Amino acid sequence: MSKNRNDKRKSVILLSDSIATTTGNSKVALTLLKGLQKQGYNVSSMSMGGDEPETEFDGIRLLPISQYGFDDNSVNIFMTKLTRYLLREKPDYFIVLGDRVHFQQLGIGNIEKEFIKQIDTKMIFWETVDSDVRLCMESMLNNPRNPKRDIYNTFDYIVTTSQYGKDVLENELIKVDKVIWEFVDTELFLPITDKKKLEIRKDYRFKHDDFIFMVVGRCIRRKNHELVIEALYPFLIDNPKVRLFCMIPDYNGKDDLNLIDFCKRVLPIRYGGRDMADEQKILFCTSNGKPLNIVAGIDQEEVIKFYQASDAVISGSMNEGFNLVVCETISTGLPYIGINNTTIPELTNNGEVGFIAPASQEQHVGLGIKLQSTSIENMREQIKKVLALSVDERKKISERYHKYADDHFSRSKMITEWVKYLQSIDTKKSKVN
Repeated sequence: MSKNRNDKRKSVILLSDSIATTTGNSKVALTLLKGLQKQGYNVSSMSMGGDEPETEFDGIRLLPISQYGFDDNSVNIFMTKLTRYLLREKPDYFIVLGDRVHFQQLGIGNIEKEFIKQIDTKMIFWETVDSDVRLCMESMLNNPRNPKRDIYNTFDYIVTTSQYGKDVLENELIKVDKVIWEFVDTELFLPITDKKKLEIRKDYRFKHDDFIFMVVGRCIRRKNHELVIEALYPFLIDNPKVRLFCMIPDYNGKDDLNLIDFCKRVLPIRYGGRDMADEQKILFCTSNGKPLNIVAGIDQEEVIKFYQASDAVISGSMNEGFNLVVCETISTGLPYIGINNTTIPELTNNGEVGFIAPASQEQHVGLGIKLQSTSIENMREQIKKVLALSVDERKKISERYHKYADDHFSRSKMITEWVKYLQSIDTKKSKVN
């Protein structure tokens, strides 16, 4: 892949902030590389190699690189290997995908400009800016060290995964070239027939005539899950057909911050002693009697079935850099209930493909920083709208939502946008030369 080889193709190395290959940024990275490969680029990944020898994964060459911590020795080892790869390979493009704080701590932004000039590589940061990143940026403004210099000094090209992220960065006077959304598997997250939905429900022991709301989460209490569960709680009590399925792993019984404890110890006290988890109106992964695979590794086929077995998805998330849950929900043709904050307005076309509660209250999250949330009452208004939908309205929504997702969130669109962007960089550079 090095430029001194006979291969005339443009070369790309992509580094993401995770060594996993099936979820999150690494899945996006692998998908993009495979797409660029089909477009004639010579590609390598620096995100999935771990400690293994240089090898291939699904047709992509892996350059093994690991990060064990953020102490000086670990960072030095990581940066030494990173710069050796770049010096050896001299890629035309080096794309870094991931969280700004992660890469700041690893020091990627401190690679010398002279080194980049020597290898003649275009450095591109594909930034996943969420409100956590904004908080970190704002909290560092009073720091004597300039966070912009440390993080972005190396990169001549900045891309974000959302307009929200672009606005955040440009508010700090960092020029962003382009917004390129990540993708969702629109060919897999599909609406299904009523018959198929019943088959999936039977497999997971869901009742055939229940109206199932789903909360998507892969960890303990976070992202405002408590707000949406409490918003739904009276509907669980009053409507015998309404149930809530939480795609969140069960726990060991010792974690008092787990959502199951919130449902069993907090909400019954507030709502007349009714324990909806005990009454099987709230289900947490394994609590409905079928062992599920979603604990550590995520089985995507099963995740898709969770969506397809549900009637709506509800989320209280306030800090998203892209928000795959929104896109997966829309692609599956389900109503999405969420908050008008961060990336939600742009992903739902300002609520055109969603049921969006207005952001109406501030939550303090430390360091004097505030985020916009919503009230339980506002969320309940959106729940009422979804429950009031007729069968015909839900079918129309399903078709329209999936088409919207396929037009906006598909892998082909993401790859096309990147090919155009790389070509535009070359065009600009040739004009300068």
